[in-house]
Amino acid sequence: MTLQLQAGTFVQLTRQEFEDWLDSHGFRGKWKVHPRYDGVYLLKLSDTVIISINSTTGSREEVMNKGRASMKMRLVSSITDKVILGPKKLMGKDHFKRTLNWRDTWGKGLDRAKQTYISSKSFYDAVATIEDRDNYKAETLAMIESVPNWQQDQKLVGFRNKLMGGGVLTIDQFQSVAQAKKKGPERSDQTEPAQAQDAAQIEKMRDLYRAARNDRDQWTMDFVTSVAKQLKAGRALSDKQQRKLDDKLKLYRIK
Repeated sequence: MTLQLQAGTFVQLTRQEFEDWLDSHGFRGKWKVHPRYDGVYLLKLSDTVIISINSTTGSREEVMNKGRASMKMRLVSSITDKVILGPKKLMGKDHFKRTLNWRDTWGKGLDRAKQTYISSKSFYDAVATIEDRDNYKAETLAMIESVPNWQQDQKLVGFRNKLMGGGVLTIDQFQSVAQAKKKGPERSDQTEPAQAQDAAQIEKMRDLYRAARNDRDQWTMDFVTSVAKQLKAGRALSDKQQRKLDDKLKLYRIK
């Protein structure tokens, strides 16, 4: 009974039927068969990103046997051939069966895959160009830190934090870093007010430290020491640190 159910559930389809299905989903003229693997089709999304789809077709005209009758899609770099997103994250499940309604179910998976890419197009296009993530991280961090007074530029600080957290800059963000590096010398006069502001803040912290010491407030003394060292090293305070510092200054009535 089980074999009969499977025989009636899974269907045969020809290579032509599958390719007609691709054309009907907006990929007419935008797909090709993988040069090394029969049955794997490459669907172009951009100059750097493709969908690799295992169609379950083989070297023959008809698809593979029922035991291998499932379809999978991956988001792949056309530059490095590396997988950017696996099937589950891309289509919402590990695979789709080749059942009677395969056109509809596979179509939903393909539509989801396209929408996943479109929703973060700039990010995926950027990831696709990276051959070595560790090398990319090191080189991009070096580029940011080569910008004079980069610590005073909250955008650059945010980019650096993103990289340190294992993230990847979008193409626009990477170009923003490159432009900042190119214009670096012109930024020196713009950072003077920020440097003066930091000096004034450090002076306030000295007053806060003395007030906390008189009050035997060891936690505040340690906190002030830590953030003062951070500012002197040229590293901007986080929003949380700044809020805590402002609260302490207000508590000790230091203006």
